[in-house]
Amino acid sequence: MADFRFGFQPGALAADQGEDNAPAPSSRPVPAHPASEVSTSQATQGPLQSPEHVVVAPGVVIVKGRIGTTRITELLPDDRIATSDLVPEVYEGGFKLWEGAVDMCRYMIQKYKLTPESLITSASEGSKQPPLQGKRVLELGCGHGIPGILAMMAGAEVHFQDFNKEVLTELTIPNVLANMARVAPSHTRPPCRFFSGDWSAVGELLTARGFGGHYDIIMTSESIYNVESQYRLIECIKQVLQPPHGVVLVAAKSYYFGVGGGIKTFIKAVQQDGIFDVAHVYKTSEDVTSAVMTAPADGSLAEEATSGGEAAQEAPAAAAAGAGSAGAAGGNVREVLELSFPLAIQPYFL
Repeated sequence: MADFRFGFQPGALAADQGEDNAPAPSSRPVPAHPASEVSTSQATQGPLQSPEHVVVAPGVVIVKGRIGTTRITELLPDDRIATSDLVPEVYEGGFKLWEGAVDMCRYMIQKYKLTPESLITSASEGSKQPPLQGKRVLELGCGHGIPGILAMMAGAEVHFQDFNKEVLTELTIPNVLANMARVAPSHTRPPCRFFSGDWSAVGELLTARGFGGHYDIIMTSESIYNVESQYRLIECIKQVLQPPHGVVLVAAKSYYFGVGGGIKTFIKAVQQDGIFDVAHVYKTSEDVTSAVMTAPADGSLAEEATSGGEAAQEAPAAAAAGAGSAGAAGGNVREVLELSFPLAIQPYFL
């Protein structure tokens, strides 16, 4: 668990620079990291490296690998990566598992009423249609891909995007393949695709591939830490979210020390853009590190993972408590926001 850590290293901004003092987005164009599609054949082959289980709810377990710092610096030869979770325009933190990804999964379970028996990894007799079957999902800034994998387990077609191709080939794709290997014989594996690059370029690539206005659900976790990148994220979403009923789920911290972004600055950017309504739908300050456990050597699901474990058993209560309990705790809480098209414009798309 040595590589399981959260938080950013202090950067150019003072550590006490709060969200109200975040810098305005620069008017200079940001060079786009080229976008491309990544095939599964480009991924690292073989069993997962340092496999772990992420328990997102009782009986709902996602298998993932873990890439150590030595391997990361081999893939991305920049001295700063060894001591920082973020190097702008070089590495956007995709090899780390962030708290918001677990929060996103727990909110998805609540919103879409996901149960172990409803997932395509269930061998239950007489299983109903998976809850998200027929839905098209895009996970932006996917990293490990935990929320996207959960959406696939719920039957959705999922496209995964990360800034770094290396994250996709070394981590995301192997994680997806490992979890899809668990699909019950009575179910069909949903399709998936993978894309790398900066959001400004990815939005254009997806549109060129016929995915403009395509996705029913777009998810992103811990990706709004930088004010300038928030605007690129919003532009990408506008290109590919399906109107009028598409929704965007954004998991993030209230603020990110040293980099200026957070919930408040993102809401301000969304409101300034004027396209989407935004709502607070989930709030927590729960420690989620206990949701991750080392996988047994024989590859089976750990007993704690099968039963859900103490942390996962408490998750529904934390979700139900919502803003009340987390708000009382104060501090840098974590939230999930939901973006949607305003009701007033929906008739124009029907």
